[in-house]
Amino acid sequence: MEMREIIFTGERAIENEEGKKYLLKYYITKDMCNVVISQPIFGVAVYKYDLTYCERFMEKEESMAISHSMTMVKKLVDHLITFKITPVCLLEVLDDLISQQLEDTGVI
Repeated sequence: MEMREIIFTGERAIENEEGKKYLLKYYITKDMCNVVISQPIFGVAVYKYDLTYCERFMEKEESMAISHSMTMVKKLVDHLITFKITPVCLLEVLDDLISQQLEDTGVI
């Protein structure tokens, strides 16, 4: 049985070169899908809304199953919020951040 929880973590307003305003909303996803391991696995989702049209949904991207550590995933999301990471570049940025973290801890 698969169970999913989406936890709102933060939001950030941005503006492009033409002056269009957008809202980025950041979430931690929590999945309980492995019956053998009763430990949840956490991921990240970013949603982008166009503020010009009453918060009209535009796009989303997510990366599921990043870590069993919510603390680690929360740190990643805090970084995404700080640097206003959009759905378009989410996966690339997560790849870089996780690779850097693994290098820093001597895993790779």
